[in-house]
Amino acid sequence: MEQLALRIIEGSPVSIRRLAIDMTSEQLHRRPAENEWSIVEITGHLIDKTEMWGERLRRIATEDRPFLPGFDQDAYVRDRGYQGQELESLLVRLTALSTALAGDLGALPAESWKRMGVHEERGQLSLGDACRIYAVSIPEHIEQITLNRDAALNTLPEGPNNP
Repeated sequence: MEQLALRIIEGSPVSIRRLAIDMTSEQLHRRPAENEWSIVEITGHLIDKTEMWGERLRRIATEDRPFLPGFDQDAYVRDRGYQGQELESLLVRLTALSTALAGDLGALPAESWKRMGVHEERGQLSLGDACRIYAVSIPEHIEQITLNRDAALNTLPEGPNNP
């Protein structure tokens, strides 16, 4: 199972790039609704998530039952100003983070996957469980990007025939 999780982690930037290849900057920055993220913001969130879960996973692998604090994902996306950034630079960063994390985790001995940490919201987690929790969330975000893509590409510009 860990190998599948590592492939999901490492493959996320490729999936995003494929979904966004034919989209304009305006479409990539379009928010489908007032309180929803654009594609660039979702990508930024995946950067934040990879950093946070990467730190958590590395700490579980190296520390004795570390405490793993939660984080305010909306504040991170807002404070880091992802909406004002371009997708390609975010994908370069996400690729580097994902590749490094998958590499670090893939190099761990089998017994490391049973090591435990204590997540602020989820309680006790083994390294394997924590990795799976993070990896399972990635396809959910890819689906969110897919829905944003569909909405952006199917939105007709306003005009005399399309009020």
